[in-house]
Amino acid sequence: RIFCLDAPLGPSSLMSVDYLVLADSSSFPSATSTDSRHIFFDAGGTIFADALRFFLTKYDERGIEMDHIYVWEAKKLDASKYWHGTPQDVR
Repeated sequence: RIFCLDAPLGPSSLMSVDYLVLADSSSFPSATSTDSRHIFFDAGGTIFADALRFFLTKYDERGIEMDHIYVWEAKKLDASKYWHGTPQDVR
């Protein structure tokens, strides 16, 4: 998240992924090994569609499938709200 205090419409926060450098399966020789595990931690997972869907899609495109995903959010959220708009087969 990038905070822009000089934005034309006043202070706001913009989301940008331009600065991200994500790993791919060639970054880790063991990425395709049956001995390796791929674990993703999302500290601040408001709803699935916000950022987690993006990250999981991008890692999948790079040949990395997560074995475990842990999501934490400070505010208690009903599961139906977290998964809102997400197809059942993705859950």
